[in-house]
Amino acid sequence: MESDVKISAMQNKKTENKLPFTADMLIILIPFCLLSVYFYGLTAIKLIFASIITAIVCDFTGCVLLKREIELSDLSAVNTGIITALLLSSSTPVYIAVLTAAFAICVGKLPFGSYKNSPFTPAAVGIAFASVCFPDYLFNYLPSLRD
Repeated sequence: MESDVKISAMQNKKTENKLPFTADMLIILIPFCLLSVYFYGLTAIKLIFASIITAIVCDFTGCVLLKREIELSDLSAVNTGIITALLLSSSTPVYIAVLTAAFAICVGKLPFGSYKNSPFTPAAVGIAFASVCFPDYLFNYLPSLRD
């Protein structure tokens, strides 16, 4: 009887104050962002911030239009924006990063409710879209600033 109470208390302790999975993912992505900025400079910063802002705006707007609860605290839009930007070539124009992040959120996340219900990663949907629509930009890699 007493062991059941201890097990229950331990299970409750595990679920309290735990960061969402997306926060852990954000921590993992920080070194990759830093490396991208180190090797490609201002171009990488522009792509990352444009993708993040677009993903957040599209997520917020989609939740308002679909009359869903707005959950920006889950950080899934930020992760989608960062992953999308990191998968693009440094020579990609900013407008393609914006379109890619918007497509990732509007087609890869919103129709399924949240990132938890999506059968695939929204950033992968955005990159697939960019690969089909803008292959010349997406697969054209410039040398880094450090070469």
